[in-house]
Amino acid sequence: DSYSAAYDPRTPSRNYGPSTFDIRNNLVMSYNWELPFARLFGARRITTGWHLAGITRFADGTPVSLQGGGDYALTNLGLDYPTQVGPIHKSNPRAFGNQYFSPTAFASGLSCGYEVCGVTGSSPQYSFSGPGTINTDASLEKDTRLTESVSLNFRLEMFNVFNHANFLSSGVIGNPSSGQFGQATTVAPGRIGQISGKIIF
Repeated sequence: DSYSAAYDPRTPSRNYGPSTFDIRNNLVMSYNWELPFARLFGARRITTGWHLAGITRFADGTPVSLQGGGDYALTNLGLDYPTQVGPIHKSNPRAFGNQYFSPTAFASGLSCGYEVCGVTGSSPQYSFSGPGTINTDASLEKDTRLTESVSLNFRLEMFNVFNHANFLSSGVIGNPSSGQFGQATTVAPGRIGQISGKIIF
């Protein structure tokens, strides 16, 4: 844990918590497999030099920023945090219309009608993490020797091979005054492919 981005000089102890870039769990696996076409079909120019490589990542999201605007806390620093009134229930935004957490866990809106003016809300700025990441990038590669000193490399690459919708933690709306409060609104790029070739000599 470390200090969060916005510092409240009136209550320094509240500022202790996850940093903006905190990722608690991050597993990255890389692999490279020489395809056994030559062993199965005989060593020929068309069957040798095939490789399948990839990188797969499973990671937690970064903390969600719970903060509004209007300076109702009268800090002159924009430290308008919501007040938590119930447990925070997170859900899969892919299955619940982009809703990541329930806004009913917090008092409605930010104003002097809902919050006492001059008092910072009870929720810390970063109290829970956003959506995680599941992603695989892979490539299929073929090296073909043309002469003793010249070879051809052909490569097919796919990013986000399984076209998994990875919602970004930075796109989760943590402003309780917003009509999209609790929704994950930004997603990482979907499947992208490219083909390349080069001559090595």
